[in-house]
Amino acid sequence: MKFTKNTQTAILIATMVLIVLFSGPVSAQKKDSETKSSSTVSANAKNIENKLAQFLKKSGGFTKVIDNMWTSPFEGKSIGKFDVEVFSSASIGSDLILVSVTIAEKKDIKLSQDLLYKLLKFSADRVQVTITSNGDLIVESDINGRLMDWQEFNEAVQQLASAADLLHDQIKKDLTSTPK
Repeated sequence: MKFTKNTQTAILIATMVLIVLFSGPVSAQKKDSETKSSSTVSANAKNIENKLAQFLKKSGGFTKVIDNMWTSPFEGKSIGKFDVEVFSSASIGSDLILVSVTIAEKKDIKLSQDLLYKLLKFSADRVQVTITSNGDLIVESDINGRLMDWQEFNEAVQQLASAADLLHDQIKKDLTSTPK
């Protein structure tokens, strides 16, 4: 169906009028739901932060670096000494707890098709291999902070530390040095 220029203009104006008429009440409803949502996020964030603090204390090896970030030293057969880092994103409204290990900095990676293939094969359900925006190579795992318990947290940390050492062993010929 074809509309004339005047009909198109009338439809556009009618649409704009409807948007203006209905934007007031919708905005008020949105602000009300945002307020409720914000208080829920704050409560969830507090619960997650408290639970994570208990788990970090129970593990005994974590040191707070900055707000929402902790590290714990580990040692692997291949990678040597390295840190497992734990990040909480609860304060920004996310339930995720991120556990990560830096395998190599950008300057130490000899990027090749073979290396990229190995990294792709290594990624699994619970452990992902990532090249960060600044070019560092990390392994990471995320946990739903709202649902995690001590066993899941501890297993995620241990599994990631083991995965970091295993990955390093598989790609060490593609690296020029090992992290600290």
